[in-house]
Amino acid sequence: GTGVDAVIILPLLKSPNLPTKLLLQKQFRPPLGKVSIEFPAGLIDDSDATILDAAKRELKEETGYSITKVLRESPPIFADPGMTDASYVVITCIIDLSLKENQNVVPELEDSEFIDLFEVELAELEDKVKQLTKEGYAIDGRVAGLIDGFIVNQQMMMDWKCD
Repeated sequence: GTGVDAVIILPLLKSPNLPTKLLLQKQFRPPLGKVSIEFPAGLIDDSDATILDAAKRELKEETGYSITKVLRESPPIFADPGMTDASYVVITCIIDLSLKENQNVVPELEDSEFIDLFEVELAELEDKVKQLTKEGYAIDGRVAGLIDGFIVNQQMMMDWKCD
């Protein structure tokens, strides 16, 4: 096995001459009693030879899309080491919407899965998440972390401009 429990896919949708969008999903989570905003993700199966194989399989099942290019594979991450040894890897990837394989896609959900997909321009992510929070959605920590990363990056860019 891979030694990792799960894979999280951070899918960036690219179309010629259009802003990059992030693909997110709404999924009911019983422990929360509400719908959560999160990235496509899933457990790594024994049939998955690599973490990337698991990412490709999960993305295809949950969204119908195929990974065009992997930008980054994170090291193993422990979500809450004080509570559990559960681990995951984040695969950040490009999905090229101009490719035939990524047009008119249909998810292959399991009977127990109910997932609504939606797209958000990266520049609008923070405002969209604030709106969804007000509407009563739960925000997955990894989505919140991405927003924090954008804010830190914006500050770094401003610091460089001031020097």
